[in-house]
Amino acid sequence: MSIRFSSVKTPVSITMASLLLLLPGCLDWFGGDKKAVPKAVDGAAPAAKQMADAKAPTASDGSKVLVTLGGKPLVTETSLQEEVERLAGSSPELKEAMAFMGDQIKNMIADQLVLRAVIGRYIEERGIEKSDDYRKSLECVMAHARDSVNQQFFVKDIKASASDRDVRNYYDKERERFLVSQGGRKTKGIQFNDQAVANAFLRKVKSAGGDIDKAAQAEDGLAEKVRDFGLVHEDKIGIDPTLRAKVLEIRSVPGSEVIEVDENTYWVVNVSGQEEKKYRTYDEVKEQLKRILDEQAVAEASAKKLESLKEKYGIEDFRAPQQEFNPEALMGGEELPELPDEAAVAA
Repeated sequence: MSIRFSSVKTPVSITMASLLLLLPGCLDWFGGDKKAVPKAVDGAAPAAKQMADAKAPTASDGSKVLVTLGGKPLVTETSLQEEVERLAGSSPELKEAMAFMGDQIKNMIADQLVLRAVIGRYIEERGIEKSDDYRKSLECVMAHARDSVNQQFFVKDIKASASDRDVRNYYDKERERFLVSQGGRKTKGIQFNDQAVANAFLRKVKSAGGDIDKAAQAEDGLAEKVRDFGLVHEDKIGIDPTLRAKVLEIRSVPGSEVIEVDENTYWVVNVSGQEEKKYRTYDEVKEQLKRILDEQAVAEASAKKLESLKEKYGIEDFRAPQQEFNPEALMGGEELPELPDEAAVAA
């Protein structure tokens, strides 16, 4: 079974897009380039700064008025907080981002409310909203928004989840996904081009109790030639394939041997120990897998529900045969990404 994330497309993306418009550099579209900010003349501050220094009026609800339009309150502390809470409630991800940005996000949202009001007033005064192009564009956007919300709540209404047995079976079947370390044999070695010399050095290594570094230090210029291969396993890279295979064939571990790669290449290797493969435990990944498999279950249940509704509502399709319906397309899913770094396979 292919496991995919099911990232439902919601109006949150529209909200995020609107917030992005407020970032510096995006405001140029609204004439917000920094170069357009009025400069002080004869020591006087810009008009906006003067207003900020003035005592702010109080709204009818008792909160401080932050921005006015035509002399009437447009943004108050209360209305701004309500908008912040509304946006935060639309998405956990957006709520987290807003918490991280602190007061900065409030200013961005306030700016957005001002832009919305100013542009709305302009459109109204110009009568643009009465044009055919405007109405068609608005109808298109509203239709897409309704479809997006309908899809969101259709999926939300589907009750399906993976059992603990499903989660455990998936973990057991796909255990290699949770590999932390390939394990292998701790190996060091020195390359020689003469078998007799290699055999002589092997005896010194064994006399040193298998300590290849100690044996090499007793020979001039040999210590710097010791190569630490780390853990050698079947997929180990950076090591001659023949040498790798023969290291894994050594029967006595720990142990030291001369390995012939070819007639001019001999390695004296010491395998000091062996580590087994290490995996993230079931308890470590259970919660993550449960979430993913729950989403998969909802996707599959949604597909079945759609098929039953097509039949219930009398849908008849006279088109040529199509490809098999992909339930994950409904969820806007993507392939399961690589596991976090801590679960990456060690080379």
